Amino acid sequence: MTRIYKELATAENTFVTEQGQNLLQNTRQAVQAFEAGTKKVAQLLQAESVNERRASTDLLFTEVRPLANKADDLMTELVERKRSNADRLSSETDAIYAGIRMLLISLTLGGMVTGVAIGVLLTRWLTQQLGGEPVDVANAASAIAAGDLSTPIDNSRARPGSVVDAMQHMQASLRNVVQSVRSSSDSIATGA
Repeated sequence: MTRIYKELATAENTFVTEQGQNLLQNTRQAVQAFEAGTKKVAQLLQAESVNERRASTDLLFTEVRPLANKADDLMTELVERKRSNADRLSSETDAIYAGIRMLLISLTLGGMVTGVAIGVLLTRWLTQQLGGEPVDVANAASAIAAGDLSTPIDNSRARPGSVVDAMQHMQASLRNVVQSVRSSSDSIATGA
């Protein structure tokens, strides 16, 4: 009986609703009634003679057993109440987990799409600023740096003010400078 009372005392902290507290109180009272009944039967047993009809047996089956059944039913109800609460909380936790998981997946996918969109927009903006593909711009710059002014620069997609447009103008200017230097050096060579 001590263990039952200990368990009921422990359960007090887990039942917070008024209905749960009432159920716990009813269970405690049923256990106390059962305990009182068993003590009564034990006292009768000590006082009865072995040869006569036993009033303790009648008391045990007519009064104490229904008390035990009532206490057992109430304890079963307590356990079932806790189990149903645990199942409900487990379902709620699963639903929260599923919601958070979907939120994280959505945020991850949204972040990926946003990153790709930013990458595309940034690449597009840089390509517009350059006036062409970065590889083509680098090749043209390398050719001019090497002194090859005959390499054609495609500025059909380049907008005014872009790097490719400026390189095409620079190449044309350098050609004019080289041509004037050549014609000047040819005139000096023929005049000398």
